[in-house]
Amino acid sequence: MPNGQTTKHERKEVLIEAELGRYPPAFVNRLYTAHIDLPPLNVNSKYRIVLDLMNPHEEDVVFEKAVPNCGCSSVSFERKGFLAGTSTKVIVLLDTPKARYSDGFQVQIPFYSYYSAQQPVGEILLNVALQGNLALPNKKLVFEIFSHDQAVTVPFRYSAPVAINQIEVALSEGLENAVETEIIEADKGVGQLRLRVVDENEDFERLVGSLVLRDQQLEIEAGCAILLIQRPPVVVSPSELRFRKAIPKGEGEVDQNLRTASFLLRINKSVSTENNRIVVADLIRCFHDGRRLSLNSKRLGNSGVFRGEISVQQHVLKGGSEVLEWEVFTDDGRRYSVETFFTLED
Repeated sequence: MPNGQTTKHERKEVLIEAELGRYPPAFVNRLYTAHIDLPPLNVNSKYRIVLDLMNPHEEDVVFEKAVPNCGCSSVSFERKGFLAGTSTKVIVLLDTPKARYSDGFQVQIPFYSYYSAQQPVGEILLNVALQGNLALPNKKLVFEIFSHDQAVTVPFRYSAPVAINQIEVALSEGLENAVETEIIEADKGVGQLRLRVVDENEDFERLVGSLVLRDQQLEIEAGCAILLIQRPPVVVSPSELRFRKAIPKGEGEVDQNLRTASFLLRINKSVSTENNRIVVADLIRCFHDGRRLSLNSKRLGNSGVFRGEISVQQHVLKGGSEVLEWEVFTDDGRRYSVETFFTLED
């Protein structure tokens, strides 16, 4: 009868009692066999299968070696033989696949006698039925964060008997106190893990760690490394604007106190809405020490990139801070702010 428990080696143990049977006379090369149906096993799990195999026949079955046909398993025997009328323990260490590609597979363990190293005298066939699945898209996930209220979504797949309300999230030390998590069901067999940086980590540059999704009841889990990088949602170039004396654009004198600086402004191309539509800038403003500056800007086509020029009197910038504050409104109704430095030409 099968029985399941966890060993100190972190392998789930399955106990099976079975008998060594005979092949029909037509199978002259293989005399003995044991066909065993294992109880359903979880994917991405390690098992120690103990077969208590009885030899009910009147003759001993002696062999020298046994080699499984599956690289996911290894086998050892209590002794190299099945003595007549007695049982022998066979230990099979089996690692099930990380994802469920089919309902099951078969492990074939032929055993060879001293006199027939090429032709097996018998075999053990293990029919493995798989249950459950829990899979993340990649072993490493990288996300860029542009605003503090932005949530990133990690999709995952699962299948019965894994239930979405049984799935728990475990975060490594680098993430457990830095992000909040929420699991939602997006579709049948598809879930989403949402990560949101908590308030105390608003000014982070990068958060590195790992996450594990786990069904505690079935002891099925899936894990990956994760990297959260903070990027500015708005990019202004050059990063340090240079205010120079205005250049005349025709006849007439130029105000000697007038200073101008050219710029390009765009929304980081990775910023998107929840339905993955690319976001573009719709309106921009620029301030210095709370005073709004005059902008002459033009959006380049539908790209959301603004090219423009700031015109300002020298005395407005002189003696104050060396920082410009930009306010940007996007076409999806969001507001972003960013700061840049500047230098002032006398």
